Amino acid sequence: MLRLIADIQAAPRARLNGREYDIYSVGENGFFLKADLIREVADGLTEMLEPELRNDAKLCAIAPGGNPWGLLVAHALGKPLHVLRPHLSRDGQGFKLRTEKFEDGDIVAENLVENDSVVVLDDVIGSGRVARKVIQWSIKSKLQIKAFCTIVDKGTGGGDLLAEQKIQARSLLQL
Repeated sequence: MLRLIADIQAAPRARLNGREYDIYSVGENGFFLKADLIREVADGLTEMLEPELRNDAKLCAIAPGGNPWGLLVAHALGKPLHVLRPHLSRDGQGFKLRTEKFEDGDIVAENLVENDSVVVLDDVIGSGRVARKVIQWSIKSKLQIKAFCTIVDKGTGGGDLLAEQKIQARSLLQL
């Protein structure tokens, strides 16, 4: 993961609402990814997720950050991809936008049923705010999270939340 490490170390910082954020190119706010970095991350995720997706576990990617990576992994493994979205709902007319923020909306996912085993993929885990929302959704939906996988674990509490819930946390890079 040499390219990923170099990319993370070179990430620019941004300030929003009084907080500092790293803008990782592999994250949802990234602007540019070189082909060799895409290949390195996609291959690493595929290798990490393949054992988790045996025995009928379903691949779920969190939109927007996990979605492009989920597409690459699903393609490489020949698996379908379930995209977890917080901001769409169905009515009789089709879909409508509910919210822009993941933590504010209910998660919408189709073609998952009670007792399904899922492997969740996201780009970065930080405080665990999104992970907490996904865990609450899985409990409400009676789904079993087999593993929560990310490209980067910032080491700022999200992994601890998963451990408390006895959910396996996997990451290509731990900061």
